Amino acid sequence: MWDGLQRYVESESDALGLLLLLSVSPLSPLSTIEELKNRGLYSYLPGIEKILDGDFGKGISERMKEVLSAAVISDREGSRKPLDKLYDRIISNISTQLELMDYNLSQVYQFVSIFITLIPSILFSTVVFTNPDVSIILLKAISFFSLISSFLGMAIFPWEMRIPSPSYKVFFILFIIIGLYKFFSLLNLDNPMMLSLSMTSLPLMILSIKYYRFWKRILDDVSKKLEKASTCIWNIFECIGVDEPERLLDIQCFGISKAVMTSLYLFGIYGLEELSSELSKLSKMFNDYINSFLNLRKKTRVMLFYSVLEVSVSAVIYAFLLHTLSYFSSIDVLQGVPIVIPTKNFLVDLRNIIDFILSLNSVSLSILTSTVREGNPMYFGIYLFFVCNAVYISYTLSSIFVTGLFGI
Repeated sequence: MWDGLQRYVESESDALGLLLLLSVSPLSPLSTIEELKNRGLYSYLPGIEKILDGDFGKGISERMKEVLSAAVISDREGSRKPLDKLYDRIISNISTQLELMDYNLSQVYQFVSIFITLIPSILFSTVVFTNPDVSIILLKAISFFSLISSFLGMAIFPWEMRIPSPSYKVFFILFIIIGLYKFFSLLNLDNPMMLSLSMTSLPLMILSIKYYRFWKRILDDVSKKLEKASTCIWNIFECIGVDEPERLLDIQCFGISKAVMTSLYLFGIYGLEELSSELSKLSKMFNDYINSFLNLRKKTRVMLFYSVLEVSVSAVIYAFLLHTLSYFSSIDVLQGVPIVIPTKNFLVDLRNIIDFILSLNSVSLSILTSTVREGNPMYFGIYLFFVCNAVYISYTLSSIFVTGLFGI
């Protein structure tokens, strides 16, 4: 099951790049696929015979199946028009996604915000006076559901522009939270989980940004090599400063950038009569991709603001709820009133639970932001520092204000 899922993600991310590569390759489409597989690239794809039979195997995405089918048709017709037509259609779909991004962002944000602020505040503020234990269960359940719903951003992000995950070693730093939480708890500090998460989020952000910039530099490097190759009239490898051609296949790339480097390798090895026109075509395709990528980053920048705003509002709501309940528990209640006033022990437990819930909400909104900006939830560390500190500051200031308001 895991292998099938991994193959799906890989094939969906590679589909547009392979399509571009087949469109400009000096070899025929199927010969190109065979050459690539022989060199260890796109190894998850089925053999040529199976591709001709339409047997693509399990786990291959529908987008990749379209690319392979277009390659077969193009090979039989002796024309690259089916490939070019499919490429134009995919780019057109991506452009449509970008145009609808503002609307899709607002819809995803509204959906997640319902489970972070609206539903918890309404249900808890009513159920807590009838059955306090059930109210705690509801809070926990809704918070975990909000964590799951934060992955919805992946549904509106074009897979072709997804940034590869950072190294798993980056997340080892999260184990520091356990030690910090125990340490702050021993010191009897308020909100030890939020405080631990806030302190850990800074180094996590630095490491996550480092990996994002690594992949961004690869796009810049590919763009520079392509620009140099476009001005070349003789030896491509010499123009782009590569002594060993095979190094182009070994450079860490992703998606369409991997296809561009492979195309330059094939141009240099097999040559091409109309090299200049094919390089111009490749440059145009790659520049369209880069422009779409940058536009996507601009359009989704607002999501960080949404997340900070949302988590701050939720912190204020929880602060008011907790201290309002503390106020009710400190006054005499009329006999015969059909409500349950929470005990002081319950309020102590509630305080700790709110600490965990707000921390979980910070992670949820950070994941949501990373899925709509990088297309990869593993980059949540870039935004966790801002979101977590926003919730900690908002909750602390709101608690001080409400305490002074009620005089407790």
